[in-house]
Amino acid sequence: ATEQFAAQVSISARNGTFEFPGCHVGDACYQTIRLTNSSNLPAQFQFPTDSGSAGAVFDVKPRAGIIPANDFYLVLLKFRPTAARKYEYGLKCVINHEPDMAQTVTLIGEGAIPTVKV
Repeated sequence: ATEQFAAQVSISARNGTFEFPGCHVGDACYQTIRLTNSSNLPAQFQFPTDSGSAGAVFDVKPRAGIIPANDFYLVLLKFRPTAARKYEYGLKCVINHEPDMAQTVTLIGEGAIPTVKV
C-alpha cells in the first residue's frame, strides 16, 4: 500500500480553471494560485516549460519548489496578452516527478485594446 505515501496536492482553481481579469495588450496582469499539500510528507512541484504560442503569454514563478508537509505554497501567475483576443492555456503541474500524477489548470485571459469614444 504505497498510496499512503503519495503526495496529496491540490491547486486553488475553481473547477480546474483560473480566469484573469481583462488585461490591456502589452501590459501584464498578475494573480496567485495556492498549492496545498495535505499529506504528512513534503511534496515537490514543477511546471514544465512550454514554448507554445499560448504558453508565451502566460508565465509562472517559481517553476519548481517544495511544499512543506501539511502546508501551502503561493505561485505567481503572469498574463501578458500580445493581441486583442481570448487566450486559453493548459498549465501542467507535475508533483514529485510523477507525470502520471500531473494536474492541469486551464488559464484563461483576454487581451483588450483601450479605445476612446468621442
